[in-house]
Amino acid sequence: MKALVLAAGLGTRLRPYTEQTPKPLFTLDGQPLLGRVIHQLIAAGAQTIAVNTHHLAGQIEAYVARANFKAEIILRHEPEILGTGGAIANTADILGDKPFMVVNSDIATDIDLAAVYRFHTGHDHPVTLVFCHDPDFNTVSVDAEGYVADFSPGDQTTGGGQRRLTFTGIQVLDPAVIDFIPPRGFAHSVDAFKSMLDAGFRIKAFIAADNHWADMGSPQRYRRTARDMMAAAVFQEQAPEAAGNPAVWTPLAGDGSDRRWYRLQQGQTSVVAVDHGLRVGAPPGEADAFVHIGRHLHRQGLPVPRILRADPFAGLIFMEDLGDRHLQTHVAGLSSPATIVSLYRKIIDLLIQISLSGGNG
Repeated sequence: MKALVLAAGLGTRLRPYTEQTPKPLFTLDGQPLLGRVIHQLIAAGAQTIAVNTHHLAGQIEAYVARANFKAEIILRHEPEILGTGGAIANTADILGDKPFMVVNSDIATDIDLAAVYRFHTGHDHPVTLVFCHDPDFNTVSVDAEGYVADFSPGDQTTGGGQRRLTFTGIQVLDPAVIDFIPPRGFAHSVDAFKSMLDAGFRIKAFIAADNHWADMGSPQRYRRTARDMMAAAVFQEQAPEAAGNPAVWTPLAGDGSDRRWYRLQQGQTSVVAVDHGLRVGAPPGEADAFVHIGRHLHRQGLPVPRILRADPFAGLIFMEDLGDRHLQTHVAGLSSPATIVSLYRKIIDLLIQISLSGGNG
């Protein structure tokens, strides 16, 4: 199986973050979106994957070069952006004469791509589009028999058993689709699909009813997805018996910076999270420093919280919860001056140890 990953977009809705980092290289739990999609395609059986590039193409080229994917990755640069349809026409020579997959690089999903491809090869129609239900994007009408009725945005309730659903950016196409796309220049794939409907072809809908899907088109949606995914992964490791239950986020008092702190509770397990916000400029940023220094001090055997999971680009760091009892609060509850002096001696010894051990390496 061959595939195309659409990665050329400008990411205008994600500015200013996309001015330094192309949207396909935004990370989820430390892994670029582009890498997540490529790995999913490889797991589904893709042996050759084309990736179109335009905005900050050099960064994507560098990432692919060092990633060492277990498939043939062919980059196709677009000096002028070609759109979704133009990208398909521009890679027709790579995609070949058998059904191929096309996937957006700015989504996060657990949809089984191999199942989608099998679904497509099990019917006689030239297009399979994958849909889910998302009230923010339900714009495509699918009829009761599982065929696309129209692509016109409108009311989400339609007659005749039709319903509005969200196109996930995942599709399987027969090469015949390319005949409906201009051979050169900018083109939308949806325009090709509309022309196919007008010509009497039918477009099959694969409906992913019970899967997770998220579009990364806005900072708010990206941040929510990154936060939820990392929290789920942390608790899967720390409290697998409680996996699947939502974590309760409780804001904590700040530390004088604009970082935001939280305690997360799931069952009897708690962790602390700090949110630095998305990295705007080139690395390293504040979150990178927090991770590097925190992990270095912990490796030196110093009593700092262990960092459990970190995504410096997203600005999210999860660490073990050492409680919130302050030294001042503890000392205020002591009545013996000798005990207080002894405690402060330990504190001073520790400060010296941090300075000395922290300098090693």
